[in-house]
Amino acid sequence: ATVVSDKGLFATDCNGFVAFDPNHGRNGTIVVSISGTDPASIQNWIDDLNFFAISPNDYMAAGCPQGCKVDRGFYYTYKAVQKKIREAVAGLKMKHPAAKTVVTGHSLGGAVAVHAVVDLALQ
Repeated sequence: ATVVSDKGLFATDCNGFVAFDPNHGRNGTIVVSISGTDPASIQNWIDDLNFFAISPNDYMAAGCPQGCKVDRGFYYTYKAVQKKIREAVAGLKMKHPAAKTVVTGHSLGGAVAVHAVVDLALQ
């Protein structure tokens, strides 16, 4: 498994993992899992409450109808771990090209997972 996290002074404190489950599905499953809001993480609460709508200008713009808006906190939280998730999924896809990909999360992680689904679908 590959741990994806964004830690540090100005980080989002987002945590999760990307792994391959050989026992799920006919050809195995690539799992992307993002953790929910950590009650002890002030930054997680800030990201949850940063609900101002913004117009995305990258992967989300390509996956949204014209004029769509996204929650700023969830968007920037995903952007903080986007590269790590993309690289981990791509590496597993190279090893297991027939595997399906499942993305999941709870609470803050569920919102971030929606961004991951759109992003990975457009890759």
